[in-house]
Amino acid sequence: MSKLSTERITFAYEDSTVLEDLSVAMPEGRITSIIGPNGCGKSTLLGSMARLLKPRTGSVHLDGEVIANLATREVAKRLGVLPQGPHVPEGLTTRELVSQGRYPHQSFLRQWSRSDERAVARALEITGVDGFADRALDTLSGGQRQRAWIAMALAQQTDTLLLDEPTTYLDMAHQLEVLELLARLNREEGQTAVMVLHDLNSAARYSHQMIALCEGRVYAAGSPHEVMTSHMLGDVFGVKADIFYDPRNGSPQCLPYELLGRTS
Repeated sequence: MSKLSTERITFAYEDSTVLEDLSVAMPEGRITSIIGPNGCGKSTLLGSMARLLKPRTGSVHLDGEVIANLATREVAKRLGVLPQGPHVPEGLTTRELVSQGRYPHQSFLRQWSRSDERAVARALEITGVDGFADRALDTLSGGQRQRAWIAMALAQQTDTLLLDEPTTYLDMAHQLEVLELLARLNREEGQTAVMVLHDLNSAARYSHQMIALCEGRVYAAGSPHEVMTSHMLGDVFGVKADIFYDPRNGSPQCLPYELLGRTS
């Protein structure tokens, strides 16, 4: 079953078309990674699905409904969004950030409640940030900050998380920390996740589905074994690469060794 999908969306900045007639579906309860070279439309696709960007034509569907027809608060109850490089107000603590995830559930008649408190406490615990809940975010490591942002999205109690390059600017250990957290949330909580990733090997290792974009269109979509091929790497990224398989989980991994059109 598809939780989130697009139907023939086209998106353009002035006269520059970024996405063209693009239809994709994000399976419910699965992790999907969107991959592709710089400028191919990965973040634009994610932003369109998050209703942060409005396609010129076509539509985005959430739980079978056209997302443009839903109230903003209703979308926020269903989708948790982690943008790339989110700005952190100075002095904000981890707990205060995570508490902001409850705002979609508040109204003039419904103020902060025990259920909000429980949701925040659970999000802090699940992501492992409860130990520094009262520390300022700007004192945390990159991996800890990313976990705090994910905790805020979890506090919204949405079924789906959209993450734009959640491992960018993180070192290897912190990248692993964030991806292992997302895998655990999916495995134990059934969380649907859609993320833009530059690291193809991580995408293949942690995703059930990969979507490769090329010049604003879907080049390939399917399981990592279906998408991570030498042909895709040549056509989409312009590199020659060997494909091998992770001895731990069997996921396809790539080893680029030459740019197409060049010789060593």
